[in-house]
Amino acid sequence: MSAVAASSLAMIAALALPGIAQAASNHAISGETWSSNSEWYTSATYRTKVGDGNVKISFTKLPRFSDGDYDDLKWRYIDNAGSILGGSHYTFSSVGTTYTNWYMWDGNQFRNSFARGTACFSGCDHTFSGTQNY
Repeated sequence: MSAVAASSLAMIAALALPGIAQAASNHAISGETWSSNSEWYTSATYRTKVGDGNVKISFTKLPRFSDGDYDDLKWRYIDNAGSILGGSHYTFSSVGTTYTNWYMWDGNQFRNSFARGTACFSGCDHTFSGTQNY
């Protein structure tokens, strides 16, 4: 067998073998929001979905009122054109639960956008943290 023929067979074999599938992974998210339901902050960070499937998000900390009760955290996804994906938002009001929300195709780029559920100006904790699987 010539070197060219052997090289061609090796290339065909490599193309015929299934590739290693990529899987989405958890990414830390955190921030603070002083806004209310009508004022949104949109992250400057573009994220890229790996693999087809839902984006999953879980919070270990949410904004709190001065009495310690959780406030709602409103969350949505923004595409490259600045449009809201799905035309709506999700509301998170408890920690420790994994929420499965917006379905995306492999390679989709998006930004996170969020707002506090209620304006709170005195003695409140405005921070949140958790993980996002995309």
